[in-house]
Amino acid sequence: MNLTAEGARALGFAPREGTNDLAVINGCVELNEYRLPDSLEGWTVLDVGAHVGAFAVACLRRGARRVVSFEPDPENYIEMIRVRNRLRIAKGTWETWLAACWRSDQGAGYLLFHTGPLREQDGTLNTGGGDVLEARDRLHPVQGYGLDHVVRMVTPVAPLLLKLDCEGSEWPILYTSNLAPFDRIVGEYHEFGGPHDQKAMPAHGIVGPDAGGARWGHLIDRYTSEHLEEFLTGEGFVVEGFRHQEPDGSQSRLGMFFADRVKA
Repeated sequence: MNLTAEGARALGFAPREGTNDLAVINGCVELNEYRLPDSLEGWTVLDVGAHVGAFAVACLRRGARRVVSFEPDPENYIEMIRVRNRLRIAKGTWETWLAACWRSDQGAGYLLFHTGPLREQDGTLNTGGGDVLEARDRLHPVQGYGLDHVVRMVTPVAPLLLKLDCEGSEWPILYTSNLAPFDRIVGEYHEFGGPHDQKAMPAHGIVGPDAGGARWGHLIDRYTSEHLEEFLTGEGFVVEGFRHQEPDGSQSRLGMFFADRVKA
């Protein structure tokens, strides 16, 4: 059963009226859209694209040892801090960064973040639609760190879970980073160049022989769920996923993926 706004407030959230905040909270906390196990006892979690902290709360309620959240939208970040301050969890720590996680073949630096929010078809504001990938209006600089750099800064203790909901940045992040430290990777994908979206990957998200390191001997021209599954399988994961549907019943360019490290 979905939480009402009152139920969400009882957990420490404060859904903003006229936004999709409550839907995001329900997706993480009640519907478990990231397929978290019943227990995350001892796990470290990197939460990339944290929004107001719903995924972090879901992990901490399952006993996670440590959650480190990255959120580049200042308004969402403020809401997340408020949630963290209200939260009552017996154990586990929650660290928050006003920053974007980014590709690992570029050093830390500032990125241009499109803050949104974007209006949905039903009129609500999508407060999780901002990104550093596609330059549009309402831009402001935000600190960005490559995923490899984040892992070195955080020095996590295994087992390690990576969650990505970063509006298309999952491609350059995954394709240019060392994934060996991760035991599980979950996230939402946003396709570029496939049959469900003909739009090309924005220039600074492209991965190829000159952008992404030696693992790529060719320019990647499609960023699709099939390519993602092939890539993560090659990195030693067992991969599952599904595609969302649009309100008219057509297949979306968006979907979810779940990758678990193959045990030796």
